[in-house]
Amino acid sequence: EFLREVGTKLVDGGILALATPNIESLSAKATGKSWGWLSPPDHLILYSRTTLPKLLEQSGFEILHVETGRGPAKNIFLLLIQAVVFRLGLFNRMKQSVQKAAHEFQSARSVVGRINVFFITEKITEALAFILAPFLAILWKMGLGDEVLVVARKKK
Repeated sequence: EFLREVGTKLVDGGILALATPNIESLSAKATGKSWGWLSPPDHLILYSRTTLPKLLEQSGFEILHVETGRGPAKNIFLLLIQAVVFRLGLFNRMKQSVQKAAHEFQSARSVVGRINVFFITEKITEALAFILAPFLAILWKMGLGDEVLVVARKKK
């Protein structure tokens, strides 16, 4: 219904670009029920690089481009570690530890005092994401990126 309404606002041949979380992403598959985008009422229906184009076509659009990408996730490896922790039932303990570490970080006066397991994990996973960027780009091309982007044109 929404897409048909958008179609009435666009001129014939008008372009529509949509980006939404990808329900078939690597992180969605790895995190399961703890995936961050399973967040009603923000996201009631989730799409993939297959389902979103089909919906657009059914709503009177011609698909011009479909891809998946990183999306808002800056550090996919840190998210995957968090997901494993959540799945193991350690989330509340981790949350308390993160809050404690954040407090200690803010109150520490020296660089040495600011180094803790979360800081080290974050830096290692950032480096890993940088080193494995070409591999991640291949995953995104395979449709496993966190975000699906579709560009479509209103049919004449």
